[in-house]
Amino acid sequence: MDVKVLTKLILSVACAISLVLVLLTTALFLPSLSASFYMKQYVQNGVFERTGLGEAELLPITRNIINYLRGTSDDLNVINGERFDLFDQREVDHMVDVREQFIFAANVRKVSFLMFAVTFFILTSHKKLKDTVLLLRLIRAVCGIVFILFGTFALFITLNFELAFDLFHVLMYSNDYWILNPNVHLLINLLPGMFFVNISVVIAVLFAVFLAVSFTAANLLLHLYKRGCCAK
Repeated sequence: MDVKVLTKLILSVACAISLVLVLLTTALFLPSLSASFYMKQYVQNGVFERTGLGEAELLPITRNIINYLRGTSDDLNVINGERFDLFDQREVDHMVDVREQFIFAANVRKVSFLMFAVTFFILTSHKKLKDTVLLLRLIRAVCGIVFILFGTFALFITLNFELAFDLFHVLMYSNDYWILNPNVHLLINLLPGMFFVNISVVIAVLFAVFLAVSFTAANLLLHLYKRGCCAK
């Protein structure tokens, strides 16, 4: 295979994969780092009644949890400079693990976005649309394949969410700190099982929509190219 063709193929694959990673991490962060999403879940899941805490108390706690996951706060029990006895050591240790995963995902998103921007620029700058057909076809193919695989994975989770939830934690964590007691731990009362069901649905829908939009956009550009509308 010609070196230039191989290089273009590698760059196109990298561009398509990095795009999917950006879409996935964006879908993850939109609800996970949204205080308004958490507050709505508190209402739906009866958190106010279960904890005896009102919106004025839970909102700063929630914002601090989000800031902790972002890496901009270092202590779950310190809110606006004041220390509270909210989470015990087991909860804190678990959130340390969760925070590491969020920071890792954030770094993946940054690197993927940079890779997508660079490869997309290299493949499309100062060139005719017909020179980017390979890129568009790969974006369409990768988005389509990931959509199907993700749909299959989502179906498995839907059939037995509790099993999928437990399996995820067993695979992702080397400890059992994620197993909390609702009679003791505030964290599990703030984020009960239905919270994770609902946030999983939102993330899945967002990711599916992002993939569908990207697939459609690539397909539309290819269609326009075939019709000669965008050729220079």
